[in-house]
Amino acid sequence: MYAVNAALPEAGDGEGDGSPVELDGVPAYRSVGAVGEPVDLAIVAVPAERVPEAVADCGAHGVRGLVVLSAGYAESGPDGRERQRRLVRQARSYGMRIIGPNAFGIINTADDVRLNASLAPQTPAAGRIGLFTQSGAIGIALLAGLHRRGAGLSSFISAGNRADVSGNDFLQHWYDDPGTDVVLLYLESIGNPGSSPGSPAAPPPSSRSSSSRAPGTAAAPRPATGCPSPASRTPRSPRCSGRPG
Repeated sequence: MYAVNAALPEAGDGEGDGSPVELDGVPAYRSVGAVGEPVDLAIVAVPAERVPEAVADCGAHGVRGLVVLSAGYAESGPDGRERQRRLVRQARSYGMRIIGPNAFGIINTADDVRLNASLAPQTPAAGRIGLFTQSGAIGIALLAGLHRRGAGLSSFISAGNRADVSGNDFLQHWYDDPGTDVVLLYLESIGNPGSSPGSPAAPPPSSRSSSSRAPGTAAAPRPATGCPSPASRTPRSPRCSGRPG
């Protein structure tokens, strides 16, 4: 893990020996190129007007993925939507994928990763639940609720505006992830249902389960008798007594 900040001194630690500054014990450099080692993932947390500069630095030095925490994009109006389109075009020109912008971050509890690249105050316990949200506030509430119940996570993503990587992408990842058995999603919209596991265009279902909820909706439970629920009944639905058997 490295920190990158263009405001750092030119000469490493300021003593002329070329060694990096340390920020909270993390080696820090003025640019991604100065790190001198491959970087897979960059967490971008700068004002929106500085993001293109950060993306160019990452792309020029082989970064594969970005988590953009910066706000000021589609959530802020027409100008922000155009800024978001430019961000995606710029990242794709380097072959990079984006989580965000306006993201809350990502967490991976796998033993060989142990990454908390989010604004969450603490890393959740390891477990077998994959959690995806758009809203950072909902993400915070769900993390707190799962923590109170002692439920562990395999990974957590709060993707903000979902300009590039979406919930469908993570569903496909979790479908093949041996460390995830259950998937929870909080979605404000579904962009391409046909690409989700379980759709006609997706692989056949496995024993894993997923649950999604859009804001302002409630599930209509199906009675144990097998009769349709009142919310789903139509004139052609069978008449049921409501009693088993």
